[in-house]
Amino acid sequence: MNTGKRKPVQSNSVKKNSYKKTRAPNQNKQDIISHAIRHIDHITYAGKTRNEKGFIERWQLMGFSELVRLHTRRYPATHIALTSGKSSDFPWETMTGLSVSEDPGSPINEFIIRYGEGVQHVAYNIHPEADMEELYQELKKRKWQFMTSVLTHKDDHGARLCQLFTAPQVPAGTFVELIQRLPGPHGEIFNGFDIVNIDDLYEAYSQYSAWLEKHHRSKAVKYQKAFETQIHSDFMRQSHSTGYYG
Repeated sequence: MNTGKRKPVQSNSVKKNSYKKTRAPNQNKQDIISHAIRHIDHITYAGKTRNEKGFIERWQLMGFSELVRLHTRRYPATHIALTSGKSSDFPWETMTGLSVSEDPGSPINEFIIRYGEGVQHVAYNIHPEADMEELYQELKKRKWQFMTSVLTHKDDHGARLCQLFTAPQVPAGTFVELIQRLPGPHGEIFNGFDIVNIDDLYEAYSQYSAWLEKHHRSKAVKYQKAFETQIHSDFMRQSHSTGYYG
């Protein structure tokens, strides 16, 4: 952590390069980035457990229904996905999510303490023909900061999930997710999430936030000392010029 870059977390659900795509001969690296994002996949909120029922009821009024409810273990929390509508590519058209935790030390509750309940992250859906590992490497070359490498998971039907998470700019802050949902042999899209990937995310989120906190604190101390030194220097110079100091 002394370099400011922590080792990315890699999910054990599926080996890293288990799903490799080929790039068209005329597809350059700029094309990889500019054509990768299709649309917003979902927006996830961080909320208090006591407000979970009200959150779900408000979204139900807008036609949403609960798709999946997952309970993570390493970082105890409940993660709920609500969807509405249908599209030609997905069994749903719009998704919103809610994460809540009864653990006072949860990164979810740390977010709420610092910034209040609200949007924690926005996830962009990545085109199924894009190579997530190549996209990850290209974005890093363009100075994108990530708190994970590509996290992957394969369900019982052979459908695959690939996720990549940018680093927050402030401790326990908001972040961006890049998510790719790949169909299995029978064309079924991966339409949910994986608890191992979620726990890996929160491990990275917690560790990166701790590094940011330490980094920001050390910078604050440095700036405070510089400020105090400058104030003392200005005071001494002013005192000598007025004859107040000796």
